[in-house]
Amino acid sequence: MKVFAIVKKAPVAIALLVTMWIMWLALGGDHMALRHTFGLRANGDLNFLHVFSSGLTSATAQGVIGATIGILTLGVAAERVLGSMRFALLSLAMHTIFAPFGLWFAVISEPFLESIATAGTSDILLSPGAWIFGTSMFATAFMPAIWKRRLRLAAFVISATQMLFLGTVTNTVSFIAVIGGIIAGSLVAGLGVPRLRTLRQSSAREKRVLVAVLLGTVAVVPVLIGAHPAASGLFADASFLIWQPFALAFHADWACAAGDAARCASMGSLVKFEGPSNTIANLIPVTIQLIFAWGLVRAKRAAWIGALASTLLTVVIVVVQFVQVGLIAGDLSAVIAICVFSLIPWFAVTIALLATRTLYRVRTSRSAHARALALVGTGLGTAALIWFAGALTFSSQFAPAIGLREALGEFVVRLLPPIASLFLPLGNVPSGTGAWNAFIWSGTVFWIFIAVALFYLVVDSHSDLHFHDRVKARQILESGTGDHLSFMTLWEGNSYFFHELGYVAYRVSNGVAVTLGGPVFAGRSSDADQETADDADATARVETAPISLPTQAEREELASAFEAFVQQQGWHIAWYSVNESFQRPGFKKLHVAEEGVLPADTKFTGKKFQNVRTAKNNAAKEGITAVWTDWESLDLDMRARVTALSEQWVAEKALPEMGFTLGALDELKVPGTKMMLAIDSKLTLHGITSWLPVYEGGQLVGYTLDFMRRDSDGWRSVIEFLLGESVPKMDELGLKWVSLSGAPLARSEAASDPSFLDNVLDRVGAIIEPLYGFRSLAGSKYKFNPTHEGWYLAYNDELALGAIGLAISHCYLPEIGPKGMAEIVRVYFEAQKQAKIDEEEKAKRRALVEARDAVEKALRRGQEIPAEAAKLLPACEIDAIVAKVNSETSV
Repeated sequence: MKVFAIVKKAPVAIALLVTMWIMWLALGGDHMALRHTFGLRANGDLNFLHVFSSGLTSATAQGVIGATIGILTLGVAAERVLGSMRFALLSLAMHTIFAPFGLWFAVISEPFLESIATAGTSDILLSPGAWIFGTSMFATAFMPAIWKRRLRLAAFVISATQMLFLGTVTNTVSFIAVIGGIIAGSLVAGLGVPRLRTLRQSSAREKRVLVAVLLGTVAVVPVLIGAHPAASGLFADASFLIWQPFALAFHADWACAAGDAARCASMGSLVKFEGPSNTIANLIPVTIQLIFAWGLVRAKRAAWIGALASTLLTVVIVVVQFVQVGLIAGDLSAVIAICVFSLIPWFAVTIALLATRTLYRVRTSRSAHARALALVGTGLGTAALIWFAGALTFSSQFAPAIGLREALGEFVVRLLPPIASLFLPLGNVPSGTGAWNAFIWSGTVFWIFIAVALFYLVVDSHSDLHFHDRVKARQILESGTGDHLSFMTLWEGNSYFFHELGYVAYRVSNGVAVTLGGPVFAGRSSDADQETADDADATARVETAPISLPTQAEREELASAFEAFVQQQGWHIAWYSVNESFQRPGFKKLHVAEEGVLPADTKFTGKKFQNVRTAKNNAAKEGITAVWTDWESLDLDMRARVTALSEQWVAEKALPEMGFTLGALDELKVPGTKMMLAIDSKLTLHGITSWLPVYEGGQLVGYTLDFMRRDSDGWRSVIEFLLGESVPKMDELGLKWVSLSGAPLARSEAASDPSFLDNVLDRVGAIIEPLYGFRSLAGSKYKFNPTHEGWYLAYNDELALGAIGLAISHCYLPEIGPKGMAEIVRVYFEAQKQAKIDEEEKAKRRALVEARDAVEKALRRGQEIPAEAAKLLPACEIDAIVAKVNSETSV
């Protein structure tokens, strides 16, 4: 079904995809035959049709697979934006224009490229890259800004990387098509020629993403070139020098050719040990660079410092190696020319880092620094143990043999980056397996620990909470206006963004700032009260006057200020569990929970509240009473009972006790939290509900249900009883309403026009139901016939939904580990198995009932008993039905 949907929405792109594969398979994938049959020649092609056929397939399997990915992503997206007819015409135009131009440019630039590197251009072009990149980049001009920037960035980096490091005519044509498509689309859309001002208008986060992509690309390229040693692009030489397995052989060749017998022998000894250990050692610097790139996106100052330092170190290493090669070859000036051009990518990274230095302001916490130092120390000790134990044990396997003094000196070299050893004097060269393992793994293990330590520094989002922050937040909340979840912002684990208008509580996980509901607004007197402030008795009148509610402009100002703060920190933002009225420009909302609200003066009369009245009557018979209290008012014995009941409830759940918007035992102790307890005459605690105050204009207007626990061995209807007793209590307190809180991933009725994500979340809710029972919880609240109000997730970046989902999960379950996850999986499959058994039992019972009815109906009509019914029912039961029918007939 999904395949047909894609074909229906992008028929031209899919048709071109099929054509590409048919043409490639028709000639058996023979790249030479494909080029000569369909390719466009640079030196004057007499076959005009080759201008068009050169864009319909590729000469190699890798090219066809790469083009397939490009068509299914960029091509399909472009056709959906442009329409099939425009897409077809533009694809034809893009290839007709950019393929010959790119081919011509590659040919005329080849002499220049050969003067500084070995160019790998071909005089025959056969690739759909021109129309894939050109048309898709044209279409980005008509896409939303966030997609426009990201698709252009991705296409530019991919095509530029391929051109500069692989150096084929296909890569050159694709790069020119990217530039041409962006310019043409912008002109047609009336946006003008793209300039750097477009970058300046981008958000701070988008700029950081750009720099991170640049850093990551330049870091990964040597690995890619190392995997393709035949690459001959402009910067390939620098890549070979950074990727050590190839660099070892490269230096060995130069040393042997120059007649340096000692160095030739030493390098030869190292080359013969190339293998997984060498590869791992050289992947560590790349991994560290990618860690820094991740930190740049998150605006980490430590990541910026590390990225700049590692880039400059790479430049130094490459320069030193080029100079060494030039001295050996006796042609230093030519090698320096190659070096200058080869270092352009790293110069670009350096310039980008320096130009955006003000975007990285997030400092790392002291706890993260302490953990990182501990890891470095552990790595140093482990490396020392590996080196000295191996070197001294296999001392005879080194040339010359190694002693303790030599081992101490060599240990310092082992701690340097692996590539650094290429231009350092070789002292003791390993010539045996044991010596080699000590030689390579001591440094490798140390740098693995370094990488882990840097990872902790970069991902650290720890923010120490202070008591005074919570005190300040409480003062603002109790004198101002919040939503139904605002009291949860006073729980530990939250961070606070304070503003003159109020505050926003949030938690940071996975690079996402997840808010706990909407903003909380500080109370302020009305304008009339302010005008009387100069009177003698103004203070008394202001204290008794109602606090004015925040205006729409104030709501937008506080939300915008928090969003700007989040952007400066390099995080994504997720307004979580906000109500229907919460609106932000550019944000989409996703239904994540449903709240049930009851008026405080609800009278439980009528048939629809029969269950509530029954629970109350049965409680009276059982001698159970409801007690309205708080933690401070409980004696030590009842606190112990509450604690024991809570622990029992948690032990019965597959998931550990959740946090964030689901209070636990510690949250019962927060001042202001109320509890309703179900206690019998023997002081047995049957159940608990907790209630969180809600403030509006400095006044207590309602309570929100939070904590619910029941004794599994106690009275079963205790929760219905407690809820039924709590509502009249709210009315007695003079409050307006009672919130039964929200049930995550549950709703009272299906969405009228569900989106794809709505359907996904509905399925997720069904999957996790055996683990936590959110929907069963919602169903128990529906018995009170509340008014249903949705809670939503507001987000502005679709690509961040995966990170947002992980962040929210971590907020709820921050302490869960592998063992906990394994237990969850086990319980889930057991629940699924039991559900299947229950369903089979239900189906079997239904079949028996239907069989009985079929037998009875056949007998009354004088027909034969159906064979299928006879198989299901035992003979004695059939005889009983026959006797019953005969008896009724005779009467």
